[in-house]
Amino acid sequence: MKVGFFGGNVLKLTEDMHILKPTFFPSVPRLFNRIYGKIQDKFKDAAGVKGMLINQALSSKQYYYKNG
Repeated sequence: MKVGFFGGNVLKLTEDMHILKPTFFPSVPRLFNRIYGKIQDKFKDAAGVKGMLINQALSSKQYYYKNG
């Protein structure tokens, strides 16, 4: 397990996470929502084959989640 502290700038938290590569990340819901939003933005920007693969993977995951 690794322990680390972010540099103090919330806007650079993703850079800190990339450097630290934490195995456990306690946080507050607001921060998780921010990370989720960034991931969703990247998914929306994906086009072509990459976008198709992302949509197919998400649909498959949701199907299997709903069906046990």
